[in-house]
Amino acid sequence: MEKPLSVAVAAVVRDGKILMIRRERGDYTGYWALPGGKVEQGEHVSESAEREILEETGLETDFVSYEGIVSEIFGDKQFMLHVVELEAEGAEIAGGDEGDVKWMGFESVEEEKVVPSDRKIISQVLQGSGGYFECLMAESDGEHSVESFDLKGRGFQD
Repeated sequence: MEKPLSVAVAAVVRDGKILMIRRERGDYTGYWALPGGKVEQGEHVSESAEREILEETGLETDFVSYEGIVSEIFGDKQFMLHVVELEAEGAEIAGGDEGDVKWMGFESVEEEKVVPSDRKIISQVLQGSGGYFECLMAESDGEHSVESFDLKGRGFQD
């Protein structure tokens, strides 16, 4: 297994809806996901999240808070998912090379084809009280599932 890849995962909430992107490539092609991407060398997580949202949706955002971290293992890959909350400066969004984007109601997250670990991030990290989580993902016949998603510690104080 290679060393873990640091990824900024952004939660942008507006009018009771969360910003989601339908992935056009990678492990989760065709799934709706929280937007984000890898943290580049010399870049802070907050900067990475703001940059990725701009690149993927055309939306300008401002960093609000660090919500938690998820250590996700999927096959022979490991990701350190830094979950941050961003505030949108507007509401107009546009898809790009990564896929279509939309504002999705929280109730729709359970009904739509959403990356299973992102569904857990939304319900347990964002709507919970944050913290450190360990996630083990699985794939069978092209379908992805969460084998485990466990809170290991809180530790975030206001």
